[in-house]
Amino acid sequence: MAMSVADTLAARGLVPTAAELEKIEAKWAEISALKKDLATVDIDDADIALRNLPGGDHVE
Repeated sequence: MAMSVADTLAARGLVPTAAELEKIEAKWAEISALKKDLATVDIDDADIALRNLPGGDHVE
């Protein structure tokens, strides 16, 4: 049985207002929809490239 967002937050002692809960539920639905697409992603298309910039931990 899946827990609702409100139940999950209540279990952690958080009680959002109705407006906050609406925003959280909308964002959760959006994230869940994005996660469903991950099952269809070809792993060969999921490559990333990393680049090392010596001494470059700063952003200009």
